Amino acid sequence: MGGRSSKEGVSVDKGQLLLQLQGKWVGSVPVKSISGGDVAAQAVQRLKEIRLKEISVMIQVATKGVYVINNATGDIFKEVAIEDVSFVSQDTSQQSIISIFENYKELRVIASHTFRVPSKNAPELPLAINRAFAINAGKEEVDAEGKRRRKK
Repeated sequence: MGGRSSKEGVSVDKGQLLLQLQGKWVGSVPVKSISGGDVAAQAVQRLKEIRLKEISVMIQVATKGVYVINNATGDIFKEVAIEDVSFVSQDTSQQSIISIFENYKELRVIASHTFRVPSKNAPELPLAINRAFAINAGKEEVDAEGKRRRKK
């Protein structure tokens, strides 16, 4: 099942949908490195200090990227191409907190996008992103029913 959604009235081809998960967008802050658990922890701490209002979202991981859909409007709130994801981290002190680093190469900016998801589902998000990388690298295939196969 392929994923399509609208972004301000425009249809977006997401590729093969790998995961769909309800959560809350905690916020986004710039970071100084493309990876690192300590960098992610600092970003989470900064977001706690900022105290943004969390937004209820649907997080979708597809072969072409990570899509964050605002539950209130149904519009894509944030879109990160899979090739722009540089790091994914599950917070060590709060298992329900996941940070995804996006490398804006053209702007030379790295942002940490942080989400709160149910703890029982939290490990699924990094796994789905890793799976999207594998599919894009040609190491894995997904058939029409969404079943995963390793390429030989």
